[in-house]
Amino acid sequence: MDQAAEIPTDDLTKDTANIFTHMTDLFKPACIDEIQRQVVIGDNLTGHEKEQVKALISEFADVFALSVSKIKQVEGTVHQLNIKPDAKFSTKVHQKPLMLPQRQ
Repeated sequence: MDQAAEIPTDDLTKDTANIFTHMTDLFKPACIDEIQRQVVIGDNLTGHEKEQVKALISEFADVFALSVSKIKQVEGTVHQLNIKPDAKFSTKVHQKPLMLPQRQ
């Protein structure tokens, strides 16, 4: 009996190679349309507010990336945690609280 899962292929057939233009054309209309398609705007906004959000996305399209591989590394950046050298952390694993049926 063949129980292979069906894989949705709708998005695979869509030609998206020409919208990954983050390094060359940040404000390409096809790229902006794809960003707006992927950004979820809540139903709690009015029509006017939704248009304002779309305009904001269009204006700042250069801060969105459609693919993680298109994000540039920032040279010279370092992430530091400001932890005191004498700080002590708990390494003991505490028991998880039991639910009512488990307690009984």
